[in-house]
Amino acid sequence: MVNVHAEFEQRPFDMRFKTTEYYENEAKLKHPGIRDEWVERVLANPIKTKNQPKGRKAYWGYIREAGKVLRVITLGDGTVHNRFWDRNFTERWKQNPQWHRR
Repeated sequence: MVNVHAEFEQRPFDMRFKTTEYYENEAKLKHPGIRDEWVERVLANPIKTKNQPKGRKAYWGYIREAGKVLRVITLGDGTVHNRFWDRNFTERWKQNPQWHRR
């Protein structure tokens, strides 16, 4: 199986993103092990997205280094509001190898 994400995962991350006060003062403190470069990776190449109420959008991405799926929430203008490990999605990801071919 070809890893379509290999090149993307190895490139340097120069991109920066806008964040909310909640992201800086709460989300980063609740989950200090989540790297901003992983947030950037998920936003640039999500395995799934979903529109949410109040104009927010959820992005999911598998972080190989952590062996988990990261969910990133943005506001309508793309500002990053939250990030956290999505345990339920991680279990579904591991049980559905066909998803890995994206």
